[in-house]
Amino acid sequence: MLIVRSDKEFLMGSPITEAERYGGPKENDEARHRVVIDRHFAIAAHEVTLEQYLAFKSSQSMNRVYSQELDAPANGISWFDAAAYCNWLSEREGLPQSQWCYDPDQPFSEGMTLVTDYLHRTGYRLPTEAEWEYTCRAQSDKSRSFGESETLLTRYAWFAKNSETKNCLAVGSLRPNDFGMFDGYGNVLEWCQNGYEGYTYGLKQSKDAEQKGIVSNANSRLLRGGSFYYRALDVRSSYRNDGRPGDRTNNLGFRPARTYR
Repeated sequence: MLIVRSDKEFLMGSPITEAERYGGPKENDEARHRVVIDRHFAIAAHEVTLEQYLAFKSSQSMNRVYSQELDAPANGISWFDAAAYCNWLSEREGLPQSQWCYDPDQPFSEGMTLVTDYLHRTGYRLPTEAEWEYTCRAQSDKSRSFGESETLLTRYAWFAKNSETKNCLAVGSLRPNDFGMFDGYGNVLEWCQNGYEGYTYGLKQSKDAEQKGIVSNANSRLLRGGSFYYRALDVRSSYRNDGRPGDRTNNLGFRPARTYR
């Protein structure tokens, strides 16, 4: 886990001058705005691997075509699966249930309700979208943590150009960013805690606060980072995607996070 100390404002989203930024009806997806994460947090240095996930749920049918090696990221993971894994990690570490970030008495399925104070608990959870982007950017205001270059991207990310769109590759096998985050770009799309909604225009400051309510397939949830068969323009710090929390398509994975005190 990486310890990320974040108590200052940062710019989330992309400027209209970013070369690969979406335009038209998708433009609002990346509208730049100020965000404050008013806590320190920890986030996994790399995506959860197939080996790690199978220790939790060996009975789940995994798509081994796209994750052929045990050190490749687990794929075909739903948001519900990822949340359940986070509670399992909290239990394994002996954390009291009062600190678990998902209610263990609810099934991890359609209609589960989020606990109201998960950002104040120390158990494992999915990262918020702001936590994910802050870590991925590593304080860069460019389209990627290292700059703009697609040539350099092959040193940091498994995407269509160097994976040949065939399958995921071993986590941590390319370069990390300056915060120590591996595979922030490419390999698998990563679930975030948040439900999906468009940004508001302008530079109004907002706080990274708890997302409340019911998790339902009627409302999609955020995915970040691009995947092994995405084009370079979809492998950027501000790139956003979404999926139904019950989806288990072949390029969906995750990395855990937790509030750090």
